Amino acid sequence: PATRTPIRLVDPPKSELLCPRLFTAEHTTLSAMFLRSKSIAGLSARAIARGKQAIAVRAFTAATRPCLSGAASKLAATGLPFAAPFENAEAAGKSKMFCAQCSQHDKSCTTTVGNCRKTPQVSKQQDIIIQIAKEVGYYAHAARALGKEIPDHINRFTLFSIFSTLTNVNNDSARFQKMIKDARGIVAELKTLCGDKVPAPEIPDAEILGMRKAASDANAASLCEMLTYGLKGVAAYADHAAVHGFEDPRIYAFLHEALAFLVSKERHDLGAALAMCLRAGEANLWTMELLNKANMSLGTPEPTSVPVAPVEGKCILVSGHDLKVLESLLEHCEPLGIKVYTHGEMLPAHSYPKLKGYKSLVGHYGGAWNRQQHEFAHFPGAIVLTSNCLIEPRDTYKNQVFTFGAVGWPGLKHLGDELPNLKWDKVSTMAGAMKGFTAADSKFTYDPVSGHGQPSPTQPQMVGFGHDAVLGAAATVLAGVEAGAISRFFL
Repeated sequence: PATRTPIRLVDPPKSELLCPRLFTAEHTTLSAMFLRSKSIAGLSARAIARGKQAIAVRAFTAATRPCLSGAASKLAATGLPFAAPFENAEAAGKSKMFCAQCSQHDKSCTTTVGNCRKTPQVSKQQDIIIQIAKEVGYYAHAARALGKEIPDHINRFTLFSIFSTLTNVNNDSARFQKMIKDARGIVAELKTLCGDKVPAPEIPDAEILGMRKAASDANAASLCEMLTYGLKGVAAYADHAAVHGFEDPRIYAFLHEALAFLVSKERHDLGAALAMCLRAGEANLWTMELLNKANMSLGTPEPTSVPVAPVEGKCILVSGHDLKVLESLLEHCEPLGIKVYTHGEMLPAHSYPKLKGYKSLVGHYGGAWNRQQHEFAHFPGAIVLTSNCLIEPRDTYKNQVFTFGAVGWPGLKHLGDELPNLKWDKVSTMAGAMKGFTAADSKFTYDPVSGHGQPSPTQPQMVGFGHDAVLGAAATVLAGVEAGAISRFFL
């Protein structure tokens, strides 16, 4: 309720460490566990004496520990930092890489190679990109304070470069090497824009372990690490919206301000770090609203049954999230008679009226993104990846795969970074040269082996139940509940 007094963290015990992974991997239950926890009784006596509505970090971590499971809960119970095994200097020195940014990470991600097959070289390049992005943010934020206008290409590069470091987006070392060179050029451009009025920032260590080791306050450092991951999410959504042609100057301004914060002395202050994390949440809401507007330019999603069966003809498979890129491909394929199938998280595209109007959009192929290695080898046409969720391609289908935008993998054919310059000829030519589906194909063929245990769909999929569709049926649903016709809701 609007009348509720906000809860703030004050006077945190130095022995506690807020864990970025706790917030990212367990975010779905965190709020509920926090609000229901009896541990709120552990309020800081000193804070209460001051008459403040507050909760100490110790009570906060105690409230959230029930959310953890397995090894995470055992480690949390010790009161040690989540990265405790890597606080040992000898262990850290033997580690070739350290990446803990996603819920799929395991021991190999912090020693030899990522679970996503990210190499130590790419991991270090991504750390360098984030380090230079902080410098870009510092000078861009300073330039705005001086009344300077930030060039469009710098704003867009900020999104693109940060988004590229997310899990399953880009593991192409050559692309990152060019990106690093471009980023340093942008820093030089911004320095010139600022003139001699802005002192050079104190840039922290590029690697996570180095930043943790140098931290004067482990809690504040952990929040800054969480902020970095939050900015990656904002950049990803904002990049998707920008592909549609939708942008919001507030998002660029905040990203640069937050990046500047990560090289400022304020980053060592727990209260300031927490406040910036909360502002990142607000910026993410702006970004989600912007992306919603961008997607709604294709029409309001409506409940739709999506076929999961082959249609005779040459074919192209599209995976990812960028609906505008899909629309561009559909326009290209419409006069050619090439059939287009969606894959993975592109499934909701079938519910948008404008996209449904293309005869070339014929159905959905495959299951979840993490089954692509068991499905792509059986697709008899070209494959396009438009955003994240790219898993290391197998040799059996690697030659069929094209990437767009931030997506990359060594050896894959890249179509470009900007939609206006995108040419589909190479994709449609490959599709035309391949077998495609024939009249004898009555159903899709998939590799049944999957460590995830998730079967590929064989029945039509229902999509399109966005907020407009749900709210539009609210009166009917409520009447059904009152009449006893509806007794259960499945989420």
